[in-house]
Amino acid sequence: MNSQLGSQQSGSLNRALITGIAIVIIIGAVVGGYFAFRRTLIADIRESTSGVDTTDQIAYGELLFQTRVCGSCHTLDMAGTVGDTGPNLTGIGARHDAAYVYQAIMQPNAVIAPNCPEGPCQPGVMPDFSAILDDDQANALVVYLLSQ
Repeated sequence: MNSQLGSQQSGSLNRALITGIAIVIIIGAVVGGYFAFRRTLIADIRESTSGVDTTDQIAYGELLFQTRVCGSCHTLDMAGTVGDTGPNLTGIGARHDAAYVYQAIMQPNAVIAPNCPEGPCQPGVMPDFSAILDDDQANALVVYLLSQ
């Protein structure tokens, strides 16, 4: 009888623990999604009120580099940024073509850069911008990066 009671308590404890973990995961996903949405919303507002001509791909790409906070991870001399997580983007046009840069932005896990500050970049370190940027924005960012 005691062993049956002990296994029932153990099963109840396991269910409670699993339920607690599930609740924490759900709350984390909601909060993380909120902050990602908020950051994107703020960038969208800054871009729409900037007065930058979106048909000028270099100017628009420069704005996107700033509003999407690319410089927090990447060094880019012409932007004055010194990010130290992702690869240095200064002179990227001399190393890669537009298709490579576009894919690195829109599908970052498909292109793992070998030259992050601490060695090869880790998969998943860069956000998947295909869910954040449209093609016009991504192309403007590519043109801006290759213009240096």
